[in-house]
Amino acid sequence: MTDHELEEAASTASGRTGRNSLSQKGSTMDTKDSCPGPRVATYALIGRGEELLVHDNGDGSCSLPGTAVRDGELVEAALRRAVTDQLATGPADVDFCTVVEHALAPEVHGSPTELAFLFDVTFADQCAEKPTWPGRFRWEDNESVSSRLRPLAVRTLHLRGLLSSRNPWHAWLP
Repeated sequence: MTDHELEEAASTASGRTGRNSLSQKGSTMDTKDSCPGPRVATYALIGRGEELLVHDNGDGSCSLPGTAVRDGELVEAALRRAVTDQLATGPADVDFCTVVEHALAPEVHGSPTELAFLFDVTFADQCAEKPTWPGRFRWEDNESVSSRLRPLAVRTLHLRGLLSSRNPWHAWLP
């Protein structure tokens, strides 16, 4: 699948409703009666030196700023919406990093897999240097993140140094 086809598929996929409409040369394939497509989500990699901005989930784990992609929403637009909503500031620059396919709990998310689009995010002003962020967002060093970051597949790739546009796709193998 080309990058364009992957972006198009991800921007129209819906794992929450069990429907997955993919445009194929002007036609629409409706798979509502088959297995639900993957949940599509997008996450921001926001770094400061050796630290990463994460959300404390309150259960001993942390996650990157991000959100599920809504039906018909572009992946990058979903990321910009999430960063603005969650951090009370909009990103100046968003650079594609990688896509990670991983397993989910279908009873919780409505789909057995997720396509997690990760982007490097920078800000126009110096807000990335802020010592505090809204809600439960905070800076954590790589050692702390290495044992707490969810999803597990993203944490594993982060530890191996593989979250990079040099490795644009990481498939889940059951």
